[in-house]
Amino acid sequence: MPEPTRSDEGTQLCCHLVYALAPDGMSRKEADNLFNDYVAQVERGVVVHHDHFIDRAGAFAVFEITDEAQKAMLAQPGPLDGWTIAAHPLVFSPDGAGFFMQADSTLRHFRSTRLDQGPVAEKGSHSYALVPGGGSY
Repeated sequence: MPEPTRSDEGTQLCCHLVYALAPDGMSRKEADNLFNDYVAQVERGVVVHHDHFIDRAGAFAVFEITDEAQKAMLAQPGPLDGWTIAAHPLVFSPDGAGFFMQADSTLRHFRSTRLDQGPVAEKGSHSYALVPGGGSY
């Protein structure tokens, strides 16, 4: 894999993974609500994917960053003030479509399957989705 170029380091206009852990003592429900509010803030870029952790209060998201203002927002915690947050640009995900192309490539190379083949098993699937503000549908 090639090392980042000065252009890569200078702009980092690509997908970024944001990993966030809530402060100790915060309930998962409160953390989930706050993270949903965080990803709903459109000034952070297009949220391509997100999920919440089962084993502790926290979550991750992948944002497609297309300008310097969105990149700067990654350093602003917003509703996640007091959380431990890390954001990292992704090498093989230049945009949202590229993120899913990389997911498909990973499945093909490491598990001999594809995204369009659907889930391997229903076991462990959740029958709900969280929406901003903590509701579900």
